[in-house]
Amino acid sequence: MVKAEKSDGTVVGSWEGQTPRAVFGGLDNATSYRVAVTVKNAVGSGPVSRSALARGAMLAGGAARYKDYVQAYLNARNRVVVGTSLTAADAAAESPYGAVFGDLLGTQEDSLVGAREALATRNQSYVGASSALTETVAGTDGATGQPVLRATVAETMTIRIDGTDQVSENQNAKRFLFSVSGDTVKLLSESDDGQAGQTLSATAAAATQVMATPADAVGPPADETGALALGADGFPSGEAPAAGVRTASYAASYINGLGTGSWAYNNTGVKWEYKYDCTNFVSKALYYGGGMKMRSGWYKRDDVWFKNPWWNSWPVKASYTWSGAENLRRHLAWHRPGSYINNVHNIRKGDILFFHYRGDSVYEHAAVVTANYGGRIHMAQHGGPDRTTLDDAIARNKRTSQPIATIVAIRPTGAR
Repeated sequence: MVKAEKSDGTVVGSWEGQTPRAVFGGLDNATSYRVAVTVKNAVGSGPVSRSALARGAMLAGGAARYKDYVQAYLNARNRVVVGTSLTAADAAAESPYGAVFGDLLGTQEDSLVGAREALATRNQSYVGASSALTETVAGTDGATGQPVLRATVAETMTIRIDGTDQVSENQNAKRFLFSVSGDTVKLLSESDDGQAGQTLSATAAAATQVMATPADAVGPPADETGALALGADGFPSGEAPAAGVRTASYAASYINGLGTGSWAYNNTGVKWEYKYDCTNFVSKALYYGGGMKMRSGWYKRDDVWFKNPWWNSWPVKASYTWSGAENLRRHLAWHRPGSYINNVHNIRKGDILFFHYRGDSVYEHAAVVTANYGGRIHMAQHGGPDRTTLDDAIARNKRTSQPIATIVAIRPTGAR
């Protein structure tokens, strides 16, 4: 429980949840406030912890000015994504605030244009993109004293796939840092607000706050055994089955793949519980939608799989296999057991995708397959657009410093 209080203890707002972020609106910059935090668990409520009193900072030109800068920046980026503006320089030139964000947008041009061009090779295109800001809070950075705008950014993307449009949506808390020198304002960076503000404890209990793969983890097989076949362009390849030939039926699986995929598709908006929530989301889909049973035991072991309820975090919130992508991959492949799907045409709803990025030693991301239309894989996830396609995920990372190097698709079969 988090409460915003005046100096006399008057409560002006309250929030309860598991994410390390709360937004209180309607506060007055002329009044000092503090936050009072109460932690709850199975035993009860702990003591109240109060911050020092603080007063909002007035920004030169007003907070609305910085919101306008960020909205213009996001609009310009969307123009590059869909190709309305061919380059970042073009998009900046077409905006009245291009001088503010042009340099930052320029650093993203290669990846934005690369994603657009890569999708075009797959007979796909971004045909619509929009961004909206809510819960905006303007202030100053504690370290530099420079202006900061924090906001929830809702993004909507429309991808045209073989003539059919699919809409993907995503919502994230963002932090935008500016520099001001005289009359010159520059947008310096865009970052995840939770990551920028979260400081982990130095105690052993910090292990329960993040999804870390143990040091002795087994990474991607050297020969990529089990990996999905990718073509020279980095996209999935494989021959479609002959007419009339069926792949394995759902009856062959003890886990409800249809239920797993449907739960994931319909519940992308479920609240994030961790800083990196992708595997937690996949595990929920397997448990609530697929009927996969929890297994108790030492939380670091690959053969266990469990999550404690919200009111009980002892000894940990979840097993490594529930909350870490590499750990869940090993659990599904070795202990349920599951089968690797090598051909993109054989992937089906409810299969689990794991992503290995170039330079990483293990698989770092997981998603749930929600549909397969002739080798066009649709998926749901936490981290990136909530509902999107495998091609889109590959295209977005293609020209980044860590493109997707390997993908495995696993069909878990052991429910108990």
